[in-house]
Amino acid sequence: MWVVPPAFLSSLRTRLHAHPTARDGILVVALLTVGLPQLFLQDPHSDVTRHYRDPDVLNALIVAASVVPLTLRRRAPLSVLAFIMGLELLLAYIGYAPSVADVVAFLIAVYSVAAHRALARSALGGLAAFLVFTVLMLDYPEDVNVLEYAYNMALLVGVWWLGRGLRLRRAYLAELEHRARRLERARDGDARAARVEERARIARELHDVVAHHVSVMTVQAGAARRILDRDPDNAREAMSTIEGLGRTALSEMRRIVGVLRTERDPEHAGLELSPQPGLHEIGG
Repeated sequence: MWVVPPAFLSSLRTRLHAHPTARDGILVVALLTVGLPQLFLQDPHSDVTRHYRDPDVLNALIVAASVVPLTLRRRAPLSVLAFIMGLELLLAYIGYAPSVADVVAFLIAVYSVAAHRALARSALGGLAAFLVFTVLMLDYPEDVNVLEYAYNMALLVGVWWLGRGLRLRRAYLAELEHRARRLERARDGDARAARVEERARIARELHDVVAHHVSVMTVQAGAARRILDRDPDNAREAMSTIEGLGRTALSEMRRIVGVLRTERDPEHAGLELSPQPGLHEIGG
């Protein structure tokens, strides 16, 4: 038994999602595949069709023409709805019976207007569909009671309301995504501001540490110079202190500068705590 691979189905869904016109084209093909044969297979003497003309090539062409525009229902839903309504009125004027394909195309067009246009335009399309539907019901060869009219009108309104609800849901999800992106940008901005503030604090700390050690080294060097001739031992002790302070200052500078380094300096990453290179590591 041949089974369609899940990876193929996933890839197909992704491609169809990226190309909505292709999805609508598949819908058109499906409607024509079902609707056109139904025109010629239905019983011409049934209660539904006995008052209408027998289906022929013209009938099939008009039905096909009312279904094909659904490929553009997302780009121009009002135009598609107006075109389909005109063909529906033409079918009724000529005397052809309604078919599954053109009725479903009409309902899908109403849904598309509500789902892809703002409230004012979708309400205008819904009102026009309501009027055309009422005319078609009044033109029905047999008497239509109030219950049947209300049932069919409820179907039309329900389809419009379904499209409207889907549009509102899409708008709500888009607003949530926009809010999430805005919060993410704000969080990134706060993080950058915090990093800048922390770097400024570390820079101030570096300045204070270096200034303190250099000041002490200056005092010690002046004292060592004054007592170098008469007290060499204390002079050597002062110089040792200067050396220790210098090493401490360099160590503090390496530590703080290592903290200040960013990920933009990957060649220095991890080297701030490594020992100074020896003579054997210096290139010739």
